[in-house]
Amino acid sequence: MNLLCIGLLTAAMEVRCIETDSFTLRWQHSVEHSGWYEQYRLRGKQFLLVESAVQQSGAGMEPAPDARLVDGWWISRPAASLGIPELILPDSAFTSPMQLCLQSDCQPLRSWLTGNKDSTTPVRLFAGTQTPVDNEH
Repeated sequence: MNLLCIGLLTAAMEVRCIETDSFTLRWQHSVEHSGWYEQYRLRGKQFLLVESAVQQSGAGMEPAPDARLVDGWWISRPAASLGIPELILPDSAFTSPMQLCLQSDCQPLRSWLTGNKDSTTPVRLFAGTQTPVDNEH
């Protein structure tokens, strides 16, 4: 069973774990105001980046050299993906909230949290092994 665990990066972190094999993060670039997404697959206690896409280049968001333009998105799939143990995700007051998508259910990242949803504290995503709190949103 693969678990995606979500919590605020605090000393008393409340964690919610959801059973899933993959997830997508979507956000708007704070300078260019264009879309960006990254798709991940869970493998053990790590995330593997399987696809990333940007709508345009500029301000630190250049498409990867292997990217191809598909329906207005520069899409890249890494040939090999290193395991990522966790993601620390800040939100910006200058953009709409980052979205976490599980299958077709996309919600603001913080709406997946339980308890404190402080908008200034970064969110930590990591792969868990304990029994999930729930598997529905």
